[in-house]
Amino acid sequence: MHSNTIKGLLLDAAAALIAGHAAVAHRLVCSADRLAVADPSISTTRRDLIATARVAVASVMRSSRYHELA
Repeated sequence: MHSNTIKGLLLDAAAALIAGHAAVAHRLVCSADRLAVADPSISTTRRDLIATARVAVASVMRSSRYHELA
């Protein structure tokens, strides 16, 4: 597990998705989002990356293959 930074949380979320743990990835992306909301100095680019990660995790969670494995 990476440090408790936005970058670290997103890296951990990516690793969780690769390992087939979409629910864990979702929690990690939500944590990154909460950190970004709490810190107004977070760049727009970083906020966009969080939004992209959120879409990716949601897409995996909605896929029929994920529900077959769960």
